Amino acid sequence: MMVSEGENLKYNLPAYAQRLLNQLVSKMTPPVYNDVNIQRLYEVIEDIVKYNIQGIDRFLRRLLRAVVVKEEWVNIRREGRFAGVLAKNGFSPVYLEISKNGPDIKAVYKGYTIYFEVTRRRAATDEWKTEQPDALNKIEPDSAENTISRIFGKVRQLQPDEANIVVLWSDTIGLNHLEMQEAFQYIQQEIENTPDGYRILSAVLFTTGGVNTSTLKQFYLYQNVNAAKPLPAAIIQKLETMTERDLAELQKEHDELAKSIWRQIAKSKTSDSI
Repeated sequence: MMVSEGENLKYNLPAYAQRLLNQLVSKMTPPVYNDVNIQRLYEVIEDIVKYNIQGIDRFLRRLLRAVVVKEEWVNIRREGRFAGVLAKNGFSPVYLEISKNGPDIKAVYKGYTIYFEVTRRRAATDEWKTEQPDALNKIEPDSAENTISRIFGKVRQLQPDEANIVVLWSDTIGLNHLEMQEAFQYIQQEIENTPDGYRILSAVLFTTGGVNTSTLKQFYLYQNVNAAKPLPAAIIQKLETMTERDLAELQKEHDELAKSIWRQIAKSKTSDSI
């Protein structure tokens, strides 16, 4: 499967970008990287090519430099994945790696320009290992202080005099939209106490990359009411209703995963009682 994906890519990528991709994949060796990591990389690059997202050379060079530190590599790849989400949802043009010290992504929607700085909350442990079925019961919710620190740590990288959004992508069930909602109440208090310090932040966009089973939402937007550049209604509606994947497909996958996890938990409890 991956060979065919790589073969398809070489016909669409510029020659220099293809060389960078080849170098990158050659360095993604076991045990640090596996076939799934390479497949996910190809998926991101395919979207960048398909939607004509700008900055692929700089993006690949960053991935190549970061390949020796997997978590950093995953963070950068996530920026590419989010750029693809924006493009799939009607933002155009979309630019990756616009500057060395600035936001990660610049995107335009209906003539309105927004800058996005992407940060990731990763899981401390592998939460989905079936050989540890009770792991989910032991995961504590992330503290509001950690979430606030992570968001405010990105403010200095935002673009002056522009609309800026910090994107927080959670890879742990310890931080879902309910924890994010609680944290933003404190963030809003901080903003109200020192409005000038955070006027550059227009909003925070939160996602787990999954789906809320009750509402099917994938993204949650938290607006800074004191922002120098508040978001227009059309942008707010678009961001709050964005989807990365087909909802029916994602819901089915989520339900199957949940059933599998709880079967493992029930099996573990049965074994313990014998």
